[in-house]
Amino acid sequence: MKGNITRERGLIALITVLIISSVVLLTALSTNLLGISEAQMGLKKQKTSQAFYLATACAEDALLRLQNNFTYTLTIPETVVLNGGSCDIISVTGTIQKEVRTEAAVDNKTRRIKILVSSPAGHLVIDFWQEVADF
Repeated sequence: MKGNITRERGLIALITVLIISSVVLLTALSTNLLGISEAQMGLKKQKTSQAFYLATACAEDALLRLQNNFTYTLTIPETVVLNGGSCDIISVTGTIQKEVRTEAAVDNKTRRIKILVSSPAGHLVIDFWQEVADF
């Protein structure tokens, strides 16, 4: 009889250890998966920001060209290679008010910027600057 009680206590202890181990394993696994998910979201945010800054750099490049020569136009997209990647000046059109369109993509994260610029009295004035979903 005494042997049966000892076996039962041993069996209860073993089952308790297995349950506690399972709970610890599931907690560790869920924490690990959460960490991976956070890392992926951070990487997506980084790529989106990089595309935005590249599109902005292209916009500033186009504005510099307009400041040097306000008659500058572009109807065929031009790629600008920068230190951190590349972007496209999609178009620069208009006469009195110029419309500048730029775009950059990093790992399928595309950002676009549209700008309206005028040049009263020979000085460049940005009338409108906005990130757009599509042109």
